[in-house]
Amino acid sequence: MFVFNTTFLVQPSVFQSWIDWLHNSYCGCISKDLSISGYEIFEVMTIQEDGSHTVSVQWRCQDVSLVDKLQVASDKYCRLMGSKFGERCLAFSSVLKKLQ
Repeated sequence: MFVFNTTFLVQPSVFQSWIDWLHNSYCGCISKDLSISGYEIFEVMTIQEDGSHTVSVQWRCQDVSLVDKLQVASDKYCRLMGSKFGERCLAFSSVLKKLQ
């Protein structure tokens, strides 16, 4: 099993509108585009000096082909996020593989 994780760093001034975007655009559109569900959203509990929020979105995948599709979709929506929020929101993705 794989986990496709995207971590976001979001400034407090846009956090509420970004949360709406996360649910409606990022997660909602990726779920619809790829016909998948099963993602989870976590807030990372590390305190940032500037009050920024760190949020992790994780998708569980049984095969690597879905990971590749998620990477493409995530990149697309993160570019759109940049157009909407600028540098007030940053993102990076990683892939985790479950060890037996």
